[in-house]
Amino acid sequence: MNASINLTKHLLTQTTSPNKFLKLASCIRNAHTLIQVGSNPLEVLRSTSEKRNLCDVEGKRRPGAYWVFGMSSNGMDDGVAPNLRTVGLQQITKHGIDYVTRKHDSSSSSSLPPPQSILYTMGKYKPGETMEQWRGEGYSQELGLQEILDCVPHYTIVEMIASQRGRLELQDEIKEEPVDERTAIHRRTRFMELVQRTRVAFENGDIDMEEIEQSLSAYRYIPNRMERMMGGPDHIMWDRWEWKHDGDDWLEPRHLLPY
Repeated sequence: MNASINLTKHLLTQTTSPNKFLKLASCIRNAHTLIQVGSNPLEVLRSTSEKRNLCDVEGKRRPGAYWVFGMSSNGMDDGVAPNLRTVGLQQITKHGIDYVTRKHDSSSSSSLPPPQSILYTMGKYKPGETMEQWRGEGYSQELGLQEILDCVPHYTIVEMIASQRGRLELQDEIKEEPVDERTAIHRRTRFMELVQRTRVAFENGDIDMEEIEQSLSAYRYIPNRMERMMGGPDHIMWDRWEWKHDGDDWLEPRHLLPY
């Protein structure tokens, strides 16, 4: 840091032209911004999550970590409310945020991925602590499940497989296609037994990869805009930053008004 300050002082003494001075001042300001908040918001989010012991240095979810974010997708039809859900975060890299969902039938006729928004919070709003809120706008791209399967908690895999098995059992019972998107549990005790049997089978290695891939899908959320808000009772105001992606790279972050 001292070397950087000394270099800045030296450059300022060598700069006599007003235009050169303004250009140099802008470069110094931009460099300070990148040092302060980072040029890639995904790297910033990964680093912050690592410090909070949610992921390792590679951005992979730590065992036992409760690491989730809210995701909202456009409804299939006009007049239908956006689909809002809580998604388990499995890995963050400089390329995106990886997560899994249960396997859905692909019914969209559009060739473009639907726009999605995310909301992620961490920390607590209490004296002596700092809370962060992250917002994102972008879309999801399907991944090969085996790329991130080692990050996914076993209980998530088991419950998604059990849900798929329960859905197939219900289809056999009512002889109708398809079963409702949000399938009701008709007999809770029976489904709990199904979950337990599935867990034992998974732990014994009796569930093959084919069934796992028929029950789960992996995706990467790729944002084109992100915001980070930080604050707490000890802060004067919320510190709010925005990053935008131009299709090739992240643009210089902007410091925004808190509201």
